[in-house]
Amino acid sequence: MLVRLDETIASDHGLVCDLTRWRNTARTSFLTQFTATNERTSSWLRNVVLPNESRMLFIITGNHEDRFGHIGLNNICSSHFDIDNVLRGNASAKSGLMFYSAVSLMTWFFKSSHAPLCRLEVLSHNAAAIKLYHKLGFHEADRFPLWRTQTIDTVTYSREKSGRLSTQAPFDCIAMEISVSAFFSIHSWA
Repeated sequence: MLVRLDETIASDHGLVCDLTRWRNTARTSFLTQFTATNERTSSWLRNVVLPNESRMLFIITGNHEDRFGHIGLNNICSSHFDIDNVLRGNASAKSGLMFYSAVSLMTWFFKSSHAPLCRLEVLSHNAAAIKLYHKLGFHEADRFPLWRTQTIDTVTYSREKSGRLSTQAPFDCIAMEISVSAFFSIHSWA
């Protein structure tokens, strides 16, 4: 089941702990890499996710309030939306859970928003995510080199070189997309 994050859910200490642990486990899948803390995760939920009208985060749950991961939408507008923050946090989650969660979310949003295009970005070394996105029907639309900048406790990858201390990353950022018609052609059962 997909449960949309709201103020009540975001204040659940157990959820904050799960999100923090999951992010630390999947740290190398993000453009900004740091050691997450419960305080930083809580702040991100309150100050970045919840107030942003063009962003939604859904917790993937099972029976008995088990939490298995999360998936989100970002950059929502009339011409497109982005799949964002796809993370299988619980290794005991059944095979196919992330696929069916993505299909469910995309079906709902394509039908309710009438946006003609869904996009996402993924790091080129994230083979499991790329396999999932191909299975969903996404195709590579573009590829960008990334620049790595490191501070004391954070590594950031960006498309722009940030000063003389930036070095080129050994991987790229892949932009992928799927149109509404291609999605429903592939997933006509959805």
